[in-house]
Amino acid sequence: MDRLNKFKLEFEGLITRYVKEIDATVELNVEVFNEEDKLSQPIKNDRGEKQGFFSEEEKSSVTEDSDVNTTLVYNNSLEVQSEKICILINFHGFSENVINYSNLGSKKKYSIINFLLDTILEKIDSKETTDLAQIIYKIEEMKSEDISLQLTYVVNKFFEELVLDIYTGDKNEGIENFLSLKHLDIVSTLNYEGAKVNAKLIIIDEDYKEAYINFIVKLHTPISYSSYGKVRKLLELSGEGIFVIGDHKLIYGLGRLKNYSDAKRSKIEERIIIIDFLSAWNYKISSLEFVHESITSASKEVEDLRWSYKQRMIIGFKHKNLFLMDSEFPEKKLKRLLRKTFNNYFIKKEIEPQVSTSFVQNIIEIVKTAADQKKGTMVVVTEPEIAQEEIKRLSGQGIQIDTLNFSQKRLKNEIVTLINRLTGIDGAIYLDITSNCYAIGMILDGKAVAEKGNNSRGARYNSAIRYQNLDELKNKSVIIVISEDGMVDIIGDEENEFKLKTIIKEIELMIVNKEHQNALKRIEELIDEGRDYSELYYLRFKIYYELKEYEDALEALKIVEKDAVEKDVIDSTLYFILALLNSKLQRNDAIIANYTKAIEINPEYALAYNNRGIANQNFKKYEEAIADYTKAIEINPEYALAYNNRGSAYGNLDKYEEAIADYTKAIEINPEYASAYNNRGIANKNLEKYEEAVADYTKAIEINPAYTSAYNNRGNVYGKLEKYE
Repeated sequence: MDRLNKFKLEFEGLITRYVKEIDATVELNVEVFNEEDKLSQPIKNDRGEKQGFFSEEEKSSVTEDSDVNTTLVYNNSLEVQSEKICILINFHGFSENVINYSNLGSKKKYSIINFLLDTILEKIDSKETTDLAQIIYKIEEMKSEDISLQLTYVVNKFFEELVLDIYTGDKNEGIENFLSLKHLDIVSTLNYEGAKVNAKLIIIDEDYKEAYINFIVKLHTPISYSSYGKVRKLLELSGEGIFVIGDHKLIYGLGRLKNYSDAKRSKIEERIIIIDFLSAWNYKISSLEFVHESITSASKEVEDLRWSYKQRMIIGFKHKNLFLMDSEFPEKKLKRLLRKTFNNYFIKKEIEPQVSTSFVQNIIEIVKTAADQKKGTMVVVTEPEIAQEEIKRLSGQGIQIDTLNFSQKRLKNEIVTLINRLTGIDGAIYLDITSNCYAIGMILDGKAVAEKGNNSRGARYNSAIRYQNLDELKNKSVIIVISEDGMVDIIGDEENEFKLKTIIKEIELMIVNKEHQNALKRIEELIDEGRDYSELYYLRFKIYYELKEYEDALEALKIVEKDAVEKDVIDSTLYFILALLNSKLQRNDAIIANYTKAIEINPEYALAYNNRGIANQNFKKYEEAIADYTKAIEINPEYALAYNNRGSAYGNLDKYEEAIADYTKAIEINPEYASAYNNRGIANKNLEKYEEAVADYTKAIEINPAYTSAYNNRGNVYGKLEKYE
């Protein structure tokens, strides 16, 4: 094995250990190569996608956003004895927020993954390591360290950098009294008059607080973060848009954000972070983004802007464990398990599909309401006949009531009040699939089974596991366990769920390792065995898509769509991907229809607006394209691709000044965006600003030395300047 391959294996092993400590579901692969081999590597755009080139100067390039694989791409290099080793890492499975922070130039400071990888490489590439053999030895040493402890150190340094970035004063000032994760840990554990802290803290630079904070209460003397009792009391006063206001060292009072428009123009959002205290040892840290929407009066003569803000999570902690994604109510899983568990019952009782869909949705709404109350509870759902028999068997172990139906025929407020009251006592609430409630406060008994249950999950979870092991409940019940901190566990067909996850993980690993034929063979074997899961067809679609066999990919995805429609679990991503496929197959009528369907399902889907804009632009509907790109930018103001694409559409309309403004914004967001420089060069050339055009093409070439159209375009402009050499 040569030294470079040895380095790759050791380095990949080290990164894998760190990443699995953060999220065990994420997969990654590492590529390393010498710098002289770099030009032979696939040229990729700012999202890690392969670029196409346009040889004609008049064509500016637009970039379609792909949601088929959620991939985070990391590039860096090591200098070893005058030799540069280039490193490319692809991560599969991180959340959209994590990927966006890593890929958007101005937001990279919020990427814990980038910070972690940079820190690891700095440690590897120290002054003591002078050759590749020493670097490999250093990596082996690092692999023997306590990864959990090392990760804690990195995360603390990351937060320290976030706070320092907000502070515009002397960076050499001592940081001993700066806000730290230790302060947040302690504050998150404090009680106030018997209640847990659930509050918001804004960290903003001291120089900006008067201009952008409307103080409601201003402290006569600011307090430090180590004054934990006082901090706790102030946090109890926050809520409903009122924040505790602090900077890197002190807390100044309570207030609201103000002057959103000016704050947006002045990029003040880059000098603010928000900390949400959720429960004991549970808090999250978020960036802030000011957003607006246009409000037109009934007369359509007056247009106003309504400003608000969005939070985007950076990192969070629960019992000192790092997490990178907000916990969400698992609606898709619950819907899928309810339909699967009670499908035979619906068939046996000849229940119409629309009626069975309403039954399932009613149960989901009941569970959502139960999840909002703060004491924790269990909800048991089974068939009506089984429910009635079980209530008789369990008499004396709870409170039996006259059958109460939580159908949507009741007033919503009445249902919410009833559910909150009935789930507010210890024990389970017992329902059937038609939303009839038979008992409350039920103590469930059952039988223990080896290797099931989890001591760390508490009594409710393990009680539910034991109860569902009863023969009469197997495959005929779903139990939802809601803990005090809002975590929702769904216990259904656990064995098959576990097998499905294991199978999917096995096949996904094959796909990551480019073992496409082995993966297809495994999928066919499973389908032949009768495991006709839609997830398998989705994996088959992904394989054919990667192999560019788009007809087969579309056939597989149509099966996924049919299953999703039948189970009423359609989401916007499905139609987004169908649009991508139809684009590959040049089925023009379907492209815009698919993107429009995706937007109907998810009106905040910036990627779909961007790609529908491209479709409209390809059909020479330039005004419609500009409207789509504009909407994408409203949703995500850091969307460099949408700025680039809108600039291209303005160019199609000969609006070159507007095009230059958009290309410049794209470059501001991502200074390494070669296509935007090339496109701005085209706009400058069309305005006969030849020197500016040459400068733009030259910058595009510096970023991407293999950018052939930029060379061609620059050559044409040199001709205009009569610089024929």
